[in-house]
Amino acid sequence: MNILLWILQILLAVLCIAGGSFQIFEIEDLQKTVAAMRELPRGLWAVLGAVQCLGGLGLILPGLFKVLPTLTAYTATVVAVVTVLISS
Repeated sequence: MNILLWILQILLAVLCIAGGSFQIFEIEDLQKTVAAMRELPRGLWAVLGAVQCLGGLGLILPGLFKVLPTLTAYTATVVAVVTVLISS
């Protein structure tokens, strides 16, 4: 079960980092295809993308280095909140 949780954490972290970096660096392409992305300013999308990238790192690094492993739960909560904010 522990291996399955690590695999799921790594997959979620990769998705968060990839999505956040795409949101930061390719915002023009996203704004062309997704109408909802035109409503908020570019700077806010960049901040949300940075939070998403940091959240991806926060899902993996505390457990990997065994430093503040409870930080992973807080990071997962932040990632969930950012995901809800982005999708609404």
